[in-house]
Amino acid sequence: MIFEGTSKLGKRKVALDFVKNLFCQEDNCGNCWSCKNIDKETHPDVSIISPNGKEIKILQIRELIANFSYKPYLAPFKIAIIDNAHLMNSEAQNSILKLLEEPLGKSIIILITEHSQALLPTVRSRTTKLSFFPVNEEEIKGFLKKEGFSCDLTDEIALLSFGRPGVAVDFSKDPSVINERRKQVETLLNVTSAKSPYRMRLKYAKDLSEDKENIKEVLEIWLSYFRAIMVKKVREEIKLNQSFSKIKESIDSIEESIYLISRTNADNRLVLEKLIMEL
Repeated sequence: MIFEGTSKLGKRKVALDFVKNLFCQEDNCGNCWSCKNIDKETHPDVSIISPNGKEIKILQIRELIANFSYKPYLAPFKIAIIDNAHLMNSEAQNSILKLLEEPLGKSIIILITEHSQALLPTVRSRTTKLSFFPVNEEEIKGFLKKEGFSCDLTDEIALLSFGRPGVAVDFSKDPSVINERRKQVETLLNVTSAKSPYRMRLKYAKDLSEDKENIKEVLEIWLSYFRAIMVKKVREEIKLNQSFSKIKESIDSIEESIYLISRTNADNRLVLEKLIMEL
């Protein structure tokens, strides 16, 4: 199966809960040996694969195939969850294709991805796709109110999460993240203002490109900001000089930059310089 959707929609959590439902020794208890070891990623019949650096390499898939060649230890079958499956390199995808075509015994394979189009057509054609979509804003507000958050904070978190439960949970666990987000947005607005000289934009792009651990996180903040602006403009809650089409272009440019930085070997600095000039 392919679980597809943008980040922080709960794809990985649903995959793990699905496995726990299948293997639970009680009745979806969450506390039995199977459930606890699935959570700890130590269950012998559940393989969870994540990128090694920027990609998932063929060696990781070969190890999975070798693991699947043995009978299940405790469960009725074996399960593999491949997180960020779009980061499998071409060799890894061709290798997983063989496993999809000729499964070794009873097995389930779940590919979690934000970009299913990056998977080979032959891989996609041999899977069933389950699409994940943003959650209704009112549902997120309802969850936050149950957790005891004030109305003002609930409204802000619901708007900033843009229908992504994982983002809402992150904000609710650590509200200081919202302040960090505000700082990032303020910096973005300063750097991209009409009064900002080009050398300031280029310097910011250079500095951000060197912060490899946080590039995607910063771009995700920019993306959520422009999406929130678009929603407010559609609802006519704010008046902006920017046209709807310009906001949409900014969103498209940021999404493309996130893809290039996380999926390809493109030069991060050049990608960010181009983006900063377009915003």
